Amino acid sequence: MSPTNDGGPAFPCSDLVTANGDVQPGCNGMTLRDWFAGQALAGLVTMPIPTPSAVDLAFYAADCMIVAREKGTK
Repeated sequence: MSPTNDGGPAFPCSDLVTANGDVQPGCNGMTLRDWFAGQALAGLVTMPIPTPSAVDLAFYAADCMIVAREKGTK
């Protein structure tokens, strides 16, 4: 289940204009949700008894972080 708000891009990069004037388009990179989940997963896999649903837990934690982040900006 994917949340409505994925947090937007985590590491966007802007367009690059080369010395001869060519423009290389930027990119959005991964979503903030994916970044948060990856960080949570890194901690979960260090648990003494890994759980088969570690990925599910990581994305649940990421969704919670996005909600908490939204509440903190209001």
